[in-house]
Amino acid sequence: MNTANKLPLIKSYFQLLVGELTEKDTVSIVVYAGAAGVVLPPTKGNEKEKIITAINNNLEAGGSTAGFVNEYLT
Repeated sequence: MNTANKLPLIKSYFQLLVGELTEKDTVSIVVYAGAAGVVLPPTKGNEKEKIITAINNNLEAGGSTAGFVNEYLT
């Protein structure tokens, strides 16, 4: 797979996943692109717009890890 296509693919997958979340779920998104950072602190699954905004506006490839994203669902 072309490296340039990986991030849009994972963003699309995350958006599909968000559609399945409920208020019982909690999502956090942490990125590692040169330095670690929290893109989305623990957020309830029913806050779909907040989660989707974090995915669309804050995830980009870069740094030594090519934008590896580590996502946690509880």
